[in-house]
Amino acid sequence: QTLLYESGLLVSWEVGGILYNEGKGTKQNLEKALELFEMAAENKCNRAYYHLGRFYEDGLGVEGNLTKAKGYYAKAAESGDADAKAALERLG
Repeated sequence: QTLLYESGLLVSWEVGGILYNEGKGTKQNLEKALELFEMAAENKCNRAYYHLGRFYEDGLGVEGNLTKAKGYYAKAAESGDADAKAALERLG
């Protein structure tokens, strides 16, 4: 039961980050989106690592940093995330 709760919480942080990032159902807030993705990633939500990679690659609410972006993409790719693998290939 605890695992299910924790999994739901991780997904909620990730989904909340997506909603704030895209401004769906709320005003766009990149700072809040970043905070939620970081919370999810700190708790091992692998897809959140991909989102953080995008933030650092594109400079969304943070100073662009390709080294950090690649690091986050690599963490997501370790879990099999196809988007993260593609981003790593694209960035070289």
